[in-house]
Amino acid sequence: PLIVLLFIKDWHVLPFVLGLLSGAISLELLYFFPNDITSWRRILIIAFATTAAPIFYFFGWQGLLPLYAVTCAITAFTELSQDIPHSRERLSFALFVCLYTSLGPVSVLAIREMTPLLAVFDLVLIWVSDTMAYFTGLLLGRHKLSPVISPNKTWEGFAGACAGGLLTGFVFQQFFIHCLKLHEILLLGIFLSIVTQLGDLVESKLKREFAIKDSSHLIPGHGGFLDRFDSFLFVFPLAYLILHFILN
Repeated sequence: PLIVLLFIKDWHVLPFVLGLLSGAISLELLYFFPNDITSWRRILIIAFATTAAPIFYFFGWQGLLPLYAVTCAITAFTELSQDIPHSRERLSFALFVCLYTSLGPVSVLAIREMTPLLAVFDLVLIWVSDTMAYFTGLLLGRHKLSPVISPNKTWEGFAGACAGGLLTGFVFQQFFIHCLKLHEILLLGIFLSIVTQLGDLVESKLKREFAIKDSSHLIPGHGGFLDRFDSFLFVFPLAYLILHFILN
């Protein structure tokens, strides 16, 4: 459904779908933190995450950046003005949640403005890289990539993810995307495949730090939205920066 919405601009649906996704992930992340963030601050952060993509869609960066600045200022003032334990930790985590959950969805819209096929390429690359990493690791995995953070990940799976990125880049350049040269899209494919694995490791690290198995149970049988979209949140912001540099 997300791929279909990338091509239907007249309906103005995609930014609101991405906003709801961002809001759901921010809700999950805020409950990671053991030292309670007050309810109204949670609401403020979730509201920012939910509205970031629609605000960007209608007003661009000049609308989004002031919104982020105001959210950060209010959160920082209310946290640091009170002499209570763990205020700096809560503030750091709250600002991290704002950025981490919003930049991915916003970058989807920014890349779609270049051409929807580039956004489709990133989505397909994430899926192919994760799939190749899983099956390569399952069949050939011997050497642990990060035993402490994610015991199931292997260097063989990591290599499989990179091969998946190369394959995706080659296919898209041959048949769909001609605004990038072959060497550019192959390098981009390898780099983003590495980033997909980094996204998985960061989420695993967060869950281990807070002793949580699944980010939530919002998706029955699959954990939470963060469990499904961890790579998405990492890949799209970096893909946007690289594509913006190459194409401009």
